[in-house]
Parts: sequence; structure tokens; C-alpha cells
Amino acid sequence: MRAFAWFLLLIGPVASLPVAAGLWAHAHPVADLGELTVLFAMLAAVLIEGAALRRRGLARQVAILLLSGLWVGWAWLALTQPGYDWTALPAWRMPKPGEQMIIILGVLAYLMLYEIAETAPRARGRSRGQAGASAD
Repeated sequence: MRAFAWFLLLIGPVASLPVAAGLWAHAHPVADLGELTVLFAMLAAVLIEGAALRRRGLARQVAILLLSGLWVGWAWLALTQPGYDWTALPAWRMPKPGEQMIIILGVLAYLMLYEIAETAPRARGRSRGQAGASAD
């Protein structure tokens, strides 16, 4: 279950920032660098994201929250826009209250996946209560 949770996190929230940076750089090229602009933007996003995810505690949880919000919001914008081109950034618009709840539930689902992925597997064998007990 932990491996599946990590897989969903990697193809969803973790991959969304570099892809969004690459698409934004493709739409707004710098000088005559062409495709190198896209590669530099994606590399910068990966480095920033890696630094944030390498932290422990609250900083890491906030990074996962923001990445999950980016991923779920982007998916909502793309899926509700008629004729959306998946090689471009979606047009920004404010979701209605019911749609906001769907986005919040999606973010909470990804946060739950993060907790599943971070939870250490239980030790097999004796339980904690029996580990400290001595035999008479």
C-alpha cells in the first residue's frame, strides 16, 4: 500500500510543479534559448521541490499541501474546460462553492496518501505490550 501511495504522489503532486514550470516557460520563452528555457524551468522546479521535500516536519507537510493543491486545482481546471489542450496551461477561473469542496476533498485525499506513504510499516511478530514483558 505504501508503494502505491508513493507512486500516486509522484505522478500527481510531485510531477505537477516541473510540468507546470515547463509549460509556462514554453508559453513565455526567454530570448533565443528556445527549448532550453523549458529545461531550465523544469530543472529549477525540481531543485526547489526537492529541497522542500527533503525537509522534515511542518515544512515538508506544507510543501505536500501546496503541491497537492496545485495538482488537484490544475486537474479541476483542465477537466472542466471544454476542449482543453493538455500541452498548455488551463485558463484561470474561480470555482463555484460546490466545486471548491471537490477540490478540497481531492487535496485531503492526497494528504491522506502522503500520511500512508510516510507511515512506518508495523513490526511483525510480538506486539509492543509483549515485547517488554518478562517470562516467569
